[in-house]
Formats: sequence, structure tokens, C-alpha cells
Amino acid sequence: MATFSQNQVQQLYVVSANSSTAITSGSAVGTVKPCADTAKSHLYFSYKGEGGVMRSDLIDISKIVSAKATSAVKMQRQPSARKIALNNDFLTSSAPIVGQDYILEIAFRNYIGMSENDQYFKFGMVHCASGDTASSFYIKLAKSLAVNFSREVGKVVTIYLEDNTGTAGALGALTEVTNATTVLSLTDTYVGIIIEEYPQEWVLGTFSQVPVNFELISKTITFNGDEVNWGVATDVTAKMTTAKIGNGNKAADLEYFCMGNRGDMYRMVGFPKVLNTKYQINPSLQYDFIDIQYYYSGDAECIQQSPKTLTLVAPAGSAGTTHTIANAVIGAINTASGLSIATIS
Repeated sequence: MATFSQNQVQQLYVVSANSSTAITSGSAVGTVKPCADTAKSHLYFSYKGEGGVMRSDLIDISKIVSAKATSAVKMQRQPSARKIALNNDFLTSSAPIVGQDYILEIAFRNYIGMSENDQYFKFGMVHCASGDTASSFYIKLAKSLAVNFSREVGKVVTIYLEDNTGTAGALGALTEVTNATTVLSLTDTYVGIIIEEYPQEWVLGTFSQVPVNFELISKTITFNGDEVNWGVATDVTAKMTTAKIGNGNKAADLEYFCMGNRGDMYRMVGFPKVLNTKYQINPSLQYDFIDIQYYYSGDAECIQQSPKTLTLVAPAGSAGTTHTIANAVIGAINTASGLSIATIS
């Protein structure tokens, strides 16, 4: 399940609109109004949630440690990708050596486990015969990998063949290879194989969407009596043009987690007699974040600082580039409190 670290306590509110007037029972769910006293010494948020009108913690503005906004775009992540190509440093030509077994190992770290020690391995293999070229070698190896990965319950990676149209700063055209791909359909000249992580299954409160961490390891072959690694693996994540992974699922997980601080602390304990909490995050969207970190300290012997975090999340569209709601809330917070949180551009 999704777990997060928090410094003592974190409250999260999903914002659908900023209001300049008082929040009432007739306000739309997700409407927020930043409020402060005349002296601007304390800040709080009036909010319409699924359960009605509520108020956030009363924040002593002098005890705010930091207040910042983070764009949904900055939370996007490009799926990691690695390229494997023949090591031509010891070859007299670009063709693989006849009679050798070329084995590629893909080592998955922290795969369905709790640490880097939990690893899982998949392999692809090509026995090179007379007449094999570098391009035909890549086709055979990609097909071998695709067949082996077809046995997995769910998709873990995407396998591509890269053709020879690439430049120093960009990859060549990519062709996905699956178990159903026929060798006869692969007619281009290929210069390498790219393995890219595939976004994993996500279920709110049960399966968090975690990265697929992997390495490409070329096993050794014999060349002039020496054991040498046949391949060169490079990180090509920055050159990939596939869609980035947004923060919609992560935001939904954080909302679910933080609800434990507000009342639904037992989750599904006692099923079917449980609290049917209504969540507001739409995982198909992306969200801007506004984080206010502050602390509470009392009087007399209770002067220790108790850190807290208040987080407001606002939808930024499916691409994460629409910041209208977040910037409206930021402007209202600055006006009410005298803070100077930078807007999102």
C-alpha cells in the first residue's frame, strides 16, 4: 500500500475553486477561502468538504517555516529507459561473432519486495550463426526478450528496436516488439534495443505506483581467448518521447493517507461496517501542490516545537499545465496573510 513520511502530522485539502466570499453549505465541494485576522497574525482556511463546511488548523503566521507551491509538471517523471548495443571496441566489423551465445540479463531491483536485495531476472539469448548482421542480431534478441516477457502476469517493460535514423542528440525511430511481432515484419536496419519501464498497476490504498528499477547486463563471450562483455548499456531516458508519468495517482494516494489524520484512521477495519470515505482526487488529472510548513508551541513547559504541514492540491488538467486554480488560491493566501508565495508559471 502507499505510505508517506510526515513530520508529526499533515493535513491535505483538495481544492476545486477559490472563493472570495464566506464558505457555506451551498458552496461546491472543494471550495476554499483563505482567511486571516485583521492583524494578519493567524491564518486558516474555510473549506467545503464532502462532509460539509470545515475549518483548517489555526496557523500562527510567525511560526510558518516555509510556504511554497510546486507545479504538477515538476512532479512528472519520464519512464526510465536503457539501450543495449554491440560493443564494437573489440570487433573488426559491426557483425557479431559467429558461434557465440549472446545473453542479455535484465536485473530488476526491489521488485515486489522491500529492499534492493529483492531482485528478479529475465534473459534474452541469441546464438549467432554465419550470415548474421548486427541488425538481424538485434531482431533475434528483441524477439527472444519479448517471448520470455510474455510469460509475466502483467507488463513490466516495453521492448523497442531502434533504427539507424538517429542523431547524436536524438534516437532513431522505435518499433515496439511483442510476442505477437513477426520477424518478417521487421524490415528496417536496426542499431540497438531499448528497454523502457512500463507504468505499473495502481489501486488506491492497495497498490502504489512505483518505479520499475532495472539494469541491463551483457554476459561475456570469448574473443581471441579472452572473456569480454559483448554489449554496451546506456541510459537513454532523457531522449525518450513517450508520455511522462503524472502525479495523479501519487496525489490520490496522499489524500487517502492523510485522511487517516482527519478521522478515517481505521480504514477498512471491520468490513463491511466501515467508514465509506469519499475522496476527491481524480487520478486521471495532475495536481499542483501548495505546502505550508509550520509548528505549534505552547506556554510554560510546553514550548517545544511540534511541526505540522498543511497541503492544498489543485487540479492542473490532464497535462499538468493549467494552474488557474492554484494561482488563485496563492493570490488569496498572500492577500489574507501577507505571505509572498510565488505563483506557478
